[in-house]
Amino acid sequence: MSLRLSVIIVNYNGIAFLAECLDSITEHVKLPFEVIVVDNASHDGSPDFIRANYPDVKLIASDENLGFGKGNNLGAKYAQGDYLLLLNNDTRISSAVGPLVQYMKKHKETGILGCRLLNRDGSVQHSIGYYHTPLRLLAGWLMPSKFSWPSCLQLYEKNPLFYQKSHASVEWITGAFMLIRRDVWDELDGMDTAFFMYMEDVDFCQRARQQGWMTAYSPEVSIIHYEGGAGEWRSKNAFLYTMDSYRIYLCKHYGTIAWNLTRYLLAVVFFARGLLHGLGRMTGLDSTGGRKAAIYFSAIRRLLSLPLRRDSHVTT
Repeated sequence: MSLRLSVIIVNYNGIAFLAECLDSITEHVKLPFEVIVVDNASHDGSPDFIRANYPDVKLIASDENLGFGKGNNLGAKYAQGDYLLLLNNDTRISSAVGPLVQYMKKHKETGILGCRLLNRDGSVQHSIGYYHTPLRLLAGWLMPSKFSWPSCLQLYEKNPLFYQKSHASVEWITGAFMLIRRDVWDELDGMDTAFFMYMEDVDFCQRARQQGWMTAYSPEVSIIHYEGGAGEWRSKNAFLYTMDSYRIYLCKHYGTIAWNLTRYLLAVVFFARGLLHGLGRMTGLDSTGGRKAAIYFSAIRRLLSLPLRRDSHVTT
């Protein structure tokens, strides 16, 4: 029987999650599969842990942190499956993944398929959405998350009811769980390595659609994504990497004028948010307001210092 599925996990200091993630693959993947872990120069003992406890895992130990896109590209070079499953290291598969492969076999037009992601408390995690047009990106930061959106800006990923049904066509799914036909991966030459972290999954789905492939969603499989609910306050670096990725994505798909207009407007929005959080800290209404304000002001500095064009050098 030929190998059907290659599970690729990019790991960076994720030893606390690895056992649960890898054990859940063995429990819920019943078709022929392999597991490939690309370790991005972890310093928490992850490679030794994998070698000692999971000898069947194909471990690729990088001597530098390649980021998410490059890490997955490296793993895919060693993959032998008909399908690639990109899986975050901080996840736990909680149901059999076979139905997703069956879906792909039945729907030949589908090149990328996602499943339902849950937070650790069982609530639905936003993992699907529209493309990040400049207008939608700005609206997402400008308005509260539970704002009643006009239809032209409706972000269906905000609605938990959306995740209860299958959808044959969505514009992007998260890279935390992304089932991809090998033919699609090869056709697109993997992920755009200009992205270090964030937005590479949105870009990948957009490029696939441009080549005629559909991105779909199925609720038949669920996974727990532990870190996914942490949002924008997970770390300052994560926030700044997001700003870098906004530049790459907007320049690539909407042009440099759109990028420059968006970044200045975002800076205004972040300045207002930073002031509000700072005031909250000063008045005692927001105990974490000082940290949040500092992150917003750091993001403003990053936005205003980033190059005008995608092909310009970016310092980190």
